[in-house]
Amino acid sequence: MAKQLWNVYYIDDTYGDPPKYEGTTNNQRLWIHDHNLDRLSDQVSMDAMMVYDKLGLGGHDHADGMLEAWHHELMMNYGYSDEDATDVVDQMESVIEPEHYFEFEEVHLQEYTDKQIEIDKAING
Repeated sequence: MAKQLWNVYYIDDTYGDPPKYEGTTNNQRLWIHDHNLDRLSDQVSMDAMMVYDKLGLGGHDHADGMLEAWHHELMMNYGYSDEDATDVVDQMESVIEPEHYFEFEEVHLQEYTDKQIEIDKAING
């Protein structure tokens, strides 16, 4: 049995631009996690990336409980001071895009196949 596929679209609430296609996935939560880990990789310390990779959004999106968990993890397991952990968590929060920034649209297999054929033709001529 084939897995369900989802097209991922970024929703721009700030400027009202139309949804922007980001990719296709068969696992919405893993896609959000990996997307944010990739965004963090250019912006924060390796420790912060490891904390995010371990704790992720945890279903809390941007809830205070998740920020406190990141802060606690940096202090307890990575030796950060309270001030340094706060700075890193603030930076992490500014980079991460929570689930509600995206819309997932079910992909019907034939549409996906047709799109892949179209892309392959464009690439390979």
